[in-house]
Amino acid sequence: AREGEEAYWKRFAEKATRKEPEFVNQVWMGDHHKLDMFISYRGRAIRPWLTVWFDVCSRVVVGWCLSDQANGRTIALALRHALLPKKIVHDDGTEDVLELGGIPGMLYIDNGEDYKAQVRAGKKHEDWEMSRETRGICKTLDIKVQFATPYHPWAKAHVERWFGTFTDQFTRYQPGWCGPNNEDRPEGFDEKEAHEKGLLLTLEELSERIEAFLYDYHTTVHR
Repeated sequence: AREGEEAYWKRFAEKATRKEPEFVNQVWMGDHHKLDMFISYRGRAIRPWLTVWFDVCSRVVVGWCLSDQANGRTIALALRHALLPKKIVHDDGTEDVLELGGIPGMLYIDNGEDYKAQVRAGKKHEDWEMSRETRGICKTLDIKVQFATPYHPWAKAHVERWFGTFTDQFTRYQPGWCGPNNEDRPEGFDEKEAHEKGLLLTLEELSERIEAFLYDYHTTVHR
């Protein structure tokens, strides 16, 4: 009662275990993640957002979008990336076709309308509203959409766990790393000073590094 309903759900509420998908592209989970690092963007230092679609069966990031904010547009761009064929160009100029993505059976995402209700109640929110174009694509391709309960991270545990791996294996080693909170913030780090000295990555440079990381991640054997 002292700590509120959210604390109760995290610590005491009963939780069920879903049956895992049996096939690739059967279920994709979508989520936003604000990176624990700063980049230089349009004359200032910002923390960028990564929007991903994550295949639950194969644990593969099938589509993603890096941007200065998370909204319906980044959802659509990440979904477009997931649906279309992909290639990666190596340093020696050779290309590889990435055999991932396609057309999913179901998208599992947070409900944008639920988030809007939370905003009206004065609570923090991230925008997970699907655009009209995205809803149209889902209808045309017969892609089912399932909404998760907002503010319950265990409802999308697979993609939440991947973001933890991404932070531990990639983000913390990039210039501009600021840590997830004030306690873990590198001593003496000042994002404005780093930006003025040209020490931060640009959005394009970070995007290239993420692409290379994901290629290595997807070609590493999972236990």
